[in-house]
Amino acid sequence: MANRTLLLDVLGQALPQAHAQHTALGLLYIDLDQFKEVNDRWGHQAGDTVLLATATTLRAELDGRATLARLGGDEFVVLLNPAPADPEALCSRLRERLAEPILLDGEKYQITASFGYVPLEPNDTAHHALSRADAAMYSAKRAERPEG
Repeated sequence: MANRTLLLDVLGQALPQAHAQHTALGLLYIDLDQFKEVNDRWGHQAGDTVLLATATTLRAELDGRATLARLGGDEFVVLLNPAPADPEALCSRLRERLAEPILLDGEKYQITASFGYVPLEPNDTAHHALSRADAAMYSAKRAERPEG
């Protein structure tokens, strides 16, 4: 799995190549909701278990043309090459799979995730694309949260 530095490098190479080949790319930003609660309740080892289970699930659900990166904490990014025809269906499928219970110290824990998807544009830089996907994820997170 890639880290932020490798992801930015891959993005930097993929953007001009996709533009030259007229291929659409997509970027999916994923944030695990209430991940701090896992670390607070069960400890950092349990948090690591959740992160590993998340990465394993994402890898299993994405085909070989996707680059999966963990940016840090509970944030993951997926470069989709080519962009999916139906990004909402992809997000829905990933949301369902990530919601499957994880066993932590004999208790089942269920995580939820927020997703931000953006199609990449010809004038995007790697940093700009990542920033747009991050903003889309936070917009989705705010929309999912009940007013209170």
